[in-house]
Amino acid sequence: MRRLKATILIFLLASVILSGIILAYDGLLWLDNPKTGHAYGLIFLVVVDVIFIASLPLAPARRRLYSALTFWVGLKILLLLLNPLTGPQIGISPSEFAAYLFGLAPISSPECPLECPPLRFTYLILLLVHIPLLYGSARLRKKV
Repeated sequence: MRRLKATILIFLLASVILSGIILAYDGLLWLDNPKTGHAYGLIFLVVVDVIFIASLPLAPARRRLYSALTFWVGLKILLLLLNPLTGPQIGISPSEFAAYLFGLAPISSPECPLECPPLRFTYLILLLVHIPLLYGSARLRKKV
């Protein structure tokens, strides 16, 4: 159980780091934030991840904590997958926004000089990090 908990913490930390990279370098995220609030939403997701990072090692093994983590990770996956549907809020189609988010068709503009999103596949990696997180948190919940 200790190894599984450590693995979950590593993946949560990876999620925070990837989200931080996106927050720091994605110019389109901040350019369109007044219309969509995506940057503030991502900050909220990071804060909740940090709360879980702090809670897992400090709190005793509780099924409710692991259930909450499983629910949270599942919700994040859903939010990340549905995010492209908000493309019309910034004037592009959901398919164009999905291509941008997943690094298939970067948008070049003064706000995104390094091919937004940063490191091109950051969003895709962020999404993929949550798959083992969901599996691990569900396993951890069953072990308690």
